[in-house]
Amino acid sequence: MNVRVIAEDIAEGIPASSKRVVIARPRPAQPTAKGGPRIPAWVAAGVAVAAAGGVVAAGLNAQSKGAQIDDLIQKSNEDYDVNYRRNVEPLENQGRNSALLANVLIGVAAAAAATSVVLFVLPNKRKPAMRKSTKVAASKGSTVTGKPAPKAVVPQTRISF
Repeated sequence: MNVRVIAEDIAEGIPASSKRVVIARPRPAQPTAKGGPRIPAWVAAGVAVAAAGGVVAAGLNAQSKGAQIDDLIQKSNEDYDVNYRRNVEPLENQGRNSALLANVLIGVAAAAAATSVVLFVLPNKRKPAMRKSTKVAASKGSTVTGKPAPKAVVPQTRISF
């Protein structure tokens, strides 16, 4: 924990008995008027962007496999020996899998984008986790201000006859 020391009235010519030192813990960042940082909304937005990138990559891969199949078919029409099982079928399966992945990622991107929008629009009612600062002042005696320590709970036992 960082502790900030503020020295007041410490100057030459002032007696040591009247010097005062205040030690304060830093306060947590106060939430903005809209309710503070919206980390879950930003995470959902990041997932949407990543899924959209995956859609582009998988779609381009599927398109590439389709172009390779078209080239093989063109070669087969030009008296080039093309074995369907060995040459075309693996490309066809890879293209279908890439297209399926692109379609799934479209749904993921849409769901994450919708979640992000909802989380940005809804009010954030979260309270800061840290408590207020505690100040300790020393000047001709000690004074402590801030939140009092919680009272100790003493278990009570009742014995009845």
